[in-house]
Amino acid sequence: MRSLGFLALGFCAALNAQPQDTIHHQLTVLLDPATSRIEVTDTVTLPASLGRDDIAFALNANLAIDNSPRDLQRLGVEPLQASQGINETGGLAAQRAKYTVDLARRSQTLELSYTGTLFDPTQQSGAQYSQSFAETSGLIDPRGVYLNRGSAWIPEFGDALVTFELSVAFAESAAAWSSLSQGERLAPNVWRSDQPMEEVYLIAAAFTEYSAVYKSVLDATDNARSVDVLALLRSPDANLAATYLDATQRYLALYEPLLGAYPFTKFALVENFWETGYGMPSFTLLGEKIIRFPFIITSSYPHEILHNWWGNGVYPDYATGNWSEGLTAYLADHLFQEVEGGGPAYRKEMLARYKNAVSASADFPLSEFTSRNSAATQAVGYGKSLMLWHMLRLEIGDALFLEGLRAFYREAQFTRASFEDIERIFSRVAERDLAPFFAQWVQRRGAPELALSVAEERGDKARLNFAQVQEQEPFEFTVTAALYYSCLLYTSPSPRDRQKS
Repeated sequence: MRSLGFLALGFCAALNAQPQDTIHHQLTVLLDPATSRIEVTDTVTLPASLGRDDIAFALNANLAIDNSPRDLQRLGVEPLQASQGINETGGLAAQRAKYTVDLARRSQTLELSYTGTLFDPTQQSGAQYSQSFAETSGLIDPRGVYLNRGSAWIPEFGDALVTFELSVAFAESAAAWSSLSQGERLAPNVWRSDQPMEEVYLIAAAFTEYSAVYKSVLDATDNARSVDVLALLRSPDANLAATYLDATQRYLALYEPLLGAYPFTKFALVENFWETGYGMPSFTLLGEKIIRFPFIITSSYPHEILHNWWGNGVYPDYATGNWSEGLTAYLADHLFQEVEGGGPAYRKEMLARYKNAVSASADFPLSEFTSRNSAATQAVGYGKSLMLWHMLRLEIGDALFLEGLRAFYREAQFTRASFEDIERIFSRVAERDLAPFFAQWVQRRGAPELALSVAEERGDKARLNFAQVQEQEPFEFTVTAALYYSCLLYTSPSPRDRQKS
């Protein structure tokens, strides 16, 4: 097995230009956790490509629009649907009401004011999946606030990516609270992202904040780009905060040379009021018990930091398969095992989980994986996907594998990318057509089943037969075989030993 000596390679990624068809939200929010109430004013700037007449959007059905935009019509409530994203495990999104509206003449802005209560109690959505955390489509609670895309707390205009500026205020009973979202903090409780996002998060509680500064290892000058490193805890704990602040800086210093510049101006560890393991753009939301498990620092935590490159820096095109979980697991969970010599055992465990958890009726191709909600979906979307990335690395070699990852990150940053995009970029980097490789492992379900037999033995010779024995068509792949043998060496006794005998 080749070692991961590529860790020492450096690279500085150039950011993509912002897509033209993003939607910008200028949000002013008032939260009252005691009553689960929210008041929002949103000035939405829409791209010209949407036109100005009969523009459709959806909003949480519990939120009432207070102002009267031109020709606003409420069309009814949409059917409930599953939430989608790297943090979802099959839970339902909030009930959405659908609207249409016309914009004022020669204007691409829409002013909306709306109020309501948001409180969806947390519950475990995947009973058969023992590792599932409790989920909610969003709640405003005296213990804290959690709002995401599944909450539909800001108007949604299809699947368009969004930029935003968010200013948060609190009712008097929560005067000591603070908020967190993606992007850069412009002032206390004011957040802005000029980078296109899939959704807008709003997290709030009575946090104690700890901070440090990470200086990018990609620029060793005194003016090196810096990243704010934060720990937001629900109760003061300077030692715990210091542990995570130090770990964050170590992992950023590890991954930047490997993949490219960290894409945000901050990374925050945020303690949640129920047990979660979420990775968001520029922060992670971990449960109060989880963050105190000592093994999390070297397992789940680097995984969530790495999601800022894969999943929150380049977005999966979920309609064609979520590739990000397998890649993140390969470059985090698996990587740390491999540098300690445990890579083969880790991969063997992934293969065993696939064999044990994925029956013929439960199997599906990687192109259909969106999120895990069972042992079978985890075995496919994490384990089989991890093996795809490992086989790709072996197929083209370490140097080209890293070059492909860097090119992918550089070219697809803050856009949705598919397996087809990955295939195109790696084929270009490797200067060979990798379409058959990706078609086989992404579009097909199942995996090879190998049988080994000794067909003939004669003296010191034997014929070994390898065969694929699965019911479906054969797969094309390379099998590495290692032969171990022993021999008995006879040493003639010395003359003195012969005399003694």
